[in-house]
Amino acid sequence: MESDMALHLASDILEDHFGGAVERVGTVLLRRGALSVQEIMRFTTEQTDRMSQEPLRFQHVRNALLTLVQHGLVTVKPHPQAANSGDDLRKMMQVYSMDVEDVIIRLRFPKFVEYCFVSYGDIAAELLMTTLKFGGVTAEFAVAETKRAITNVSNDEVHQDFWKLVDKRLICPAEPCTGARGLALACGSASPAPPIAACAASSSSSVAAASPPPLMDRDSNGSRLGNGAKRKRSPLNDDDESEEGQASTQVVAMSTPLQDGVQEAQDQVVKPFGAPQQAELAPVFRFNRPVLDLCVRKNMICRLVEERVNSHAAQVVATLLTGVQPRHGGGRGVDVAFMKFQQINGLMNELGFHQAGRDPERQKDKLFKVLDLLAAHKDGLVKRRSLQSSAPPISDGGGSRPLRRGAAAPTSALQQPQGELVSEWCLDWQRARKLLVDAATSQLIRDQFGIAGLRMFNLLSEANPPQRLEEWQIFSICMVPPAEGREALNEMVRRAIVNWQEVPRNSSLPLVASYWLYYVDHRRLESALVWNVLQAILNLRVRFRQEMANGAALESRAGSLTKREKHMLRAGRRVEDILERSYLVLDAG
Repeated sequence: MESDMALHLASDILEDHFGGAVERVGTVLLRRGALSVQEIMRFTTEQTDRMSQEPLRFQHVRNALLTLVQHGLVTVKPHPQAANSGDDLRKMMQVYSMDVEDVIIRLRFPKFVEYCFVSYGDIAAELLMTTLKFGGVTAEFAVAETKRAITNVSNDEVHQDFWKLVDKRLICPAEPCTGARGLALACGSASPAPPIAACAASSSSSVAAASPPPLMDRDSNGSRLGNGAKRKRSPLNDDDESEEGQASTQVVAMSTPLQDGVQEAQDQVVKPFGAPQQAELAPVFRFNRPVLDLCVRKNMICRLVEERVNSHAAQVVATLLTGVQPRHGGGRGVDVAFMKFQQINGLMNELGFHQAGRDPERQKDKLFKVLDLLAAHKDGLVKRRSLQSSAPPISDGGGSRPLRRGAAAPTSALQQPQGELVSEWCLDWQRARKLLVDAATSQLIRDQFGIAGLRMFNLLSEANPPQRLEEWQIFSICMVPPAEGREALNEMVRRAIVNWQEVPRNSSLPLVASYWLYYVDHRRLESALVWNVLQAILNLRVRFRQEMANGAALESRAGSLTKREKHMLRAGRRVEDILERSYLVLDAG
């Protein structure tokens, strides 16, 4: 994602969230890589427009770096020249670097808060919002801010929800930051700033099992699940920040608790850099990006399965998704666990997906058929494997479903004799990711080029082997009028969605007499779509900001406008609504 458009969008986000000074420092780090403070000051001075900008001094650069480190956007490492030197020299010589993805992920903050609200309630959502707002918070500060925002809650309730989020790994203790000596949390002018502390927890314990995906907001009887009654919130102050983005339709999550997660976080004792060894400070917590991002993806997978198959298949997929966890040790990717039938059936019962009062045997048969259906298709989301059981004969009262060479055992007395083949299932995460990518691609193509454009794109991209066709063949197969099809096809070529190739009939004829074949190059397609999406997001942000500025003067005196000014105000609001709706469509993709 290190494209020029991604850097432009990241710079716009930094300026919108933190101001001009942070944006200038962040842009230099994004474009030039790891730099020292002296190099940052030199490059920001070179890029300063003397006519409209004031040069950044050391205090400005220092405060900007403190802000970026506070929010986890900047990584601090010892300078390569001081890697083998003493501790004092290593603390003085440091380099700072940024990742563009860490900045762009801030656009997904509203989805994280919505997921937390639907899954765990408004107190947990406010706690997560406080963590996202201040970058890193102690438990006491997060509880105090939540109680200030939500009035009618007790201290014990807020503490309980906070440690629940720690248990689910939606927030986690901040890892030690080398060189963050003397940093302080910029938690607002009214409250004292709690110090940043380095957590001693290892990276392997900071990321654990993600919460299962939210699936449906009502149970089998039609009653609503989840967070209960909404609590009264205190009025917002003028200086309260709000994250940008639009919320998509979400559903309630079912979660599996982690062992010893809360106690481990509560027992952490951390020490700030440069402080005496006897000083003990509370741990600082930040949002856990891999876990939250995984939870949002799981939710989207369940929604797609529910739309394309049925709700029961989505419940089965949600159950299998409990075995998908962030990779142990904090690396990229996920770990997927296989489950036996008795495990899947037990989780279905725990999550409330089995309807009460129904025949258990019939529900097991239905579950077994859905698993076979999802695993039998060539593009299915479920993997199935058969292993030879080495356990002695046991019976769990009908909770398992062993197989012998593909045949189902009787459900009345399910046993696992030694040497019998037992089936296990898991979610195919690679196919699930491909499902998300294909769904997003189809929606983007449909929104930009219409149904006719989507038909032609599917013809060129989904055929096996991939096809290279002339335009008259495409129009004939897709049943698209030539005038409409030619316009959509040329626009897709112009935006690098579809490519074309010239095949001359012979070496003497001019180009107009050649064959022009259209095809889809999937390697170029992904980069083109990402570029178009980033450009669309940036355009919407800039246009919406400009429309808001244009209508601010009219909104401030809405009660005393002339007829012409009222018409201008209504037109401006209509443009803002169109921009918001366009962002919702883009965000849903």
